[in-house]
Amino acid sequence: MKREQILAILYEMAITIGGEMRLKPLLTKTLQRLLFHTSFPCGLIFLDTEAIRSGNAEETAEIRLEQSIGDLDLSGHDGSPILVPAALIRGGIELVEDRELLSRLPCRQDYYHVFLRLPVDDCGVIILMAPSLPSTNLPLTQIFQPVMNNFAKAIHLCRGYEAYTEGIIQHQRVAEAAFKDISYRHRLILDSVGEGICGLDLEGNVTFVNPAAAKMLGFRPAEMEGKPLHNLISDGSEEGARPEPGAVIRTLLKWNNQGVVDDDFRRRDGSSFPVEYVTTPLMVDSRMVGAVLVFRDITERKGAEEAIRKLNEELEERVRERTAELEQTNGELARMNKLFVGRELRMVELKARIRELEGRLPH
Repeated sequence: MKREQILAILYEMAITIGGEMRLKPLLTKTLQRLLFHTSFPCGLIFLDTEAIRSGNAEETAEIRLEQSIGDLDLSGHDGSPILVPAALIRGGIELVEDRELLSRLPCRQDYYHVFLRLPVDDCGVIILMAPSLPSTNLPLTQIFQPVMNNFAKAIHLCRGYEAYTEGIIQHQRVAEAAFKDISYRHRLILDSVGEGICGLDLEGNVTFVNPAAAKMLGFRPAEMEGKPLHNLISDGSEEGARPEPGAVIRTLLKWNNQGVVDDDFRRRDGSSFPVEYVTTPLMVDSRMVGAVLVFRDITERKGAEEAIRKLNEELEERVRERTAELEQTNGELARMNKLFVGRELRMVELKARIRELEGRLPH
């Protein structure tokens, strides 16, 4: 085979190996290209075989089969440990004919007679198997050494990338779990408070609503979301019943400067009830993105206020009546006192006259 053809194969293999960031696609595509260029019908990849390759293991060991192509029996064991003869894995790059050795694998029995061993530096080994030596002009035991070096580096990079990605995913899962927990707690708070709470966008449309608000207005929460709040709480008879986009939110925030506002809201059935509400802007990065409206039904408070007003009116009327009675009594007392004083003066005059007459009588 010409040098240019070998370089083309090596270049294509380098592109294939360098184009993957995840381990599984890297193993699959590399094995596919090796089988294509060598004409071997079946290939296997084992990783983390250092113990067996160094000669510190038994003659047969259980090793995880990372990837296989070309044999249905073997493909059923992908990702699982299988019993592997140590002699199959141990050693350098070598083209071997050993039918008995290959028959000890969980593959098509008595079918494979030849294998090509391609050690992957400090990572594992690739085994290509065939019933007989394929017809090829490639120097099989020489051409793929540079490829295996790059393949080993790619495996390390892919494992590092996947570990890093898994770390990010794990952090994301933790963050999502924390967010869900916070959202769940916030939802519990929203669902448990007695006040009605509505979130609004800049157009005055409802973005979220708690059960208390929906119940007071006679809706289910899902029936309110996405609809203009103005249409839900107003009977549409007042001027400006169809405000321009954003007018509702501007009006609510304008009223918010006055603190708590009293108003009447309409229920779904057309009835109305008195409320007090306060509106707070929703800010994101110093930019208003909506508002939160918090309101409460003050029917009972209004009823109590009306009862107190009527009681005050009754008390004032009683005070007026009692005052009139006292004024009348005081008038009578004044008149009687005047008569009494006049009578006393008359008695004094009479006594003086008697004393005068007595003085004139002869002794």
